[in-house]
Amino acid sequence: MDNNFIMAQLPPYTNDIISKVSGLNWFIHYFNLDDEQDIYSIGNYIHNNQLHDVNYIAILDSNVYQFVLNAYKKSTNKPEHRNAIALLVFCRITDINFDTTYPVYEKLNYGTKKIAKVLDDLELFRNMDNADIDQLAMYALNKSNSFSIPNTVKINKQQLKTELTKYRRLTNWDSFYLFILVITSVSHNKQIKNKLEHFIKWMLNEFFFSLIAITYAIVFFGKKPLPKMMKYKDKMSSENKEKSITNMTWDLFHMQAIFERWKKKTATEEFIFISDDKAFSELLRLAISIQNKEGIEHLSKHISEEDIAFVNKFTNQTYLASNERTQYMANLNAQDRSVMIQQYEDLLFA
Repeated sequence: MDNNFIMAQLPPYTNDIISKVSGLNWFIHYFNLDDEQDIYSIGNYIHNNQLHDVNYIAILDSNVYQFVLNAYKKSTNKPEHRNAIALLVFCRITDINFDTTYPVYEKLNYGTKKIAKVLDDLELFRNMDNADIDQLAMYALNKSNSFSIPNTVKINKQQLKTELTKYRRLTNWDSFYLFILVITSVSHNKQIKNKLEHFIKWMLNEFFFSLIAITYAIVFFGKKPLPKMMKYKDKMSSENKEKSITNMTWDLFHMQAIFERWKKKTATEEFIFISDDKAFSELLRLAISIQNKEGIEHLSKHISEEDIAFVNKFTNQTYLASNERTQYMANLNAQDRSVMIQQYEDLLFA
């Protein structure tokens, strides 16, 4: 037991902010907690930060990021705007830093036409995060309808523009784009009887294993698919079909990116993902549970016992590490992936 202790003077509205933020259920984490409400314990954050130099980082999804911005840009004062500002206050009190990498990339969507607005919004966000905390709290708690922000944070827009447009894709984005293309194709193919089995066989025989993609497929092809998991519809225009596939890809990409951040974190880093998307949050929490339990036996409410046995058979470590698969993966390259992407795009976007 840690005998060190610290004393901190907290704002009088701290408990109200905690109550508001905890009620949102926006926090997704990998911590092994006895009580899920401990994730909102301000004392734990302050203790670990000040005594053990732990740097907590909140990774925002695009929705919450936009809620924060709209709290200042819009005059509607919607509940989600006040909720997002409550999050800002909570993180200021606990000294949690924000990572806005993914919403910035998603809004840019790898084009240069929107980059000026994207960078203006990023600068606005950083200034909002430096606004007077008391004003922010009063807004968050419905005790005022506005707040002022400083104009003291300036970002190097030219440098960021160069960094954001240097690469056509973030690492692995195209792989998850292909996963979504195949899942969509399988879901709309009436001739395929066991769609989960078909997708997993394709993934393991033609591409590569992904815990995130398997989690998505288990839920989507299972007994209780979540609302709005499939955004693609046959009646859409080609442009909207492509947009729907792209939007679904971002969900999978974000989940994979979060796992990568967790795996590569240092001893003094801790990450929390913040999302208001119920379907996305449930999928991510499910993927975390699969990894923590090292199996899918607990997913019987989603798929049958037969499907659980099938998934376990084809995703066991012996198969994944087999010489045949190792050689196949060594030969798989970006060109192969591009060819497969083109085939499925021709099929789905016609």
